[in-house]
Amino acid sequence: MSWTTVSATILPLAGVALGTAGTLLGRRFATQADARRDAVQRTAAQRTERKETIIGFLSAAERIETIRTNVADDHDREAGADIGELTHALWPAKKTH
Repeated sequence: MSWTTVSATILPLAGVALGTAGTLLGRRFATQADARRDAVQRTAAQRTERKETIIGFLSAAERIETIRTNVADDHDREAGADIGELTHALWPAKKTH
C-alpha cells in the first residue's frame, strides 16, 4: 500500500469526522447560549414582577397613611371607612410579594 492510496481513503474520513465534530460543537454552543439567554429573560421578568408588587404595596400603604393623617387631623368619619377598604387592599398586595 502506498501513501497515495492510504491518503485517498483516510483524508475524506478525517474531513467527515472534523465536520461532524464542528457541527456538534457549534450546536452545543448555540444551545448553551440559548439557555443563558432564557435564564436572563426569566430573571428579568421575575425582577419586573417583584418590582410591580412592591410598588403596589407601597402605593396602598401611602394611601392609608395619607387618609389616617387626614382622619386624625379632621376626625372625618367617612375617610375612616375608606381606611378599612384600603387596609383590606393592602394585605393582598403584601401577600403577593
